[in-house]
Amino acid sequence: MKRFGIHIRLFLAAILLIMATTVTLGYMGLSITRQFALSRFESRMNFLARNLALNAELGILIGQKDTLENLAQNLLSENDVVKVSIEDNKEEILAEAAKPAPPRPKADEIYEVEVPVKLSRMKSFPWGLEIDAKAHIIGKVKIAYSLEGIHRLLWTMTSRFVLFSLGLACLSVAVSYTHLRAHETVLDLVCRLLLEK
Repeated sequence: MKRFGIHIRLFLAAILLIMATTVTLGYMGLSITRQFALSRFESRMNFLARNLALNAELGILIGQKDTLENLAQNLLSENDVVKVSIEDNKEEILAEAAKPAPPRPKADEIYEVEVPVKLSRMKSFPWGLEIDAKAHIIGKVKIAYSLEGIHRLLWTMTSRFVLFSLGLACLSVAVSYTHLRAHETVLDLVCRLLLEK
């Protein structure tokens, strides 16, 4: 059995260290990125639901279903929003809009956010008395959304990172190999050539 010289052993140790570091940092980086992206996406959906609740307040109060339908249809134009419904405080659906079902529905990939529609603070008396309407819930809005778009984005980011890491690892191998060969003496070269025969 042929034994490797100290140069080759150091070279292999450096390659293993670089690969282990790349894999570890890559895994940690991708996990942090995934958590951040999902958190921001969920925050965005909550923001859309709160905004819809604010805009639906007047339509629910006066029972204007056309306006509520338009609000639901407009929100449905967002890429990941699958279904929007607006209900009054008796849980009667005033407006509902949904995208056509995908060919293979993934029920576990659909999430829902629900936000109550509350009367906003108003000053209705001339002497400055305020009617605090915090407890007056007049309805609710529900938004069902899919994580398919965010999963596609994360998959693209992951594949690009893996390709970049592989390229970086290959570059480090090439640099280490040429550096190893650059410090090879004539005696090392002759011994290596004789051993390779």
